[in-house]
Amino acid sequence: MTSIERRINTVLGYDLVLDFYQSIEKCRGELDCINGNPAKSNQSQAYEDGYGKRFNLEQNATHWSEQQ
Repeated sequence: MTSIERRINTVLGYDLVLDFYQSIEKCRGELDCINGNPAKSNQSQAYEDGYGKRFNLEQNATHWSEQQ
């Protein structure tokens, strides 16, 4: 943990920083999927959740557009 992270944890509280970090990781996963990049290995659970959520949304949209 860097000194900046320690200061942020002290000022804001650990939970808020962790939530922010997880939000960024989730967005990173979603962006990789949107841009057509394969899911990266050894990533956080939040990254995997974001990638998986976006992948499912895109697969469902493709399925329904092909049905019409």
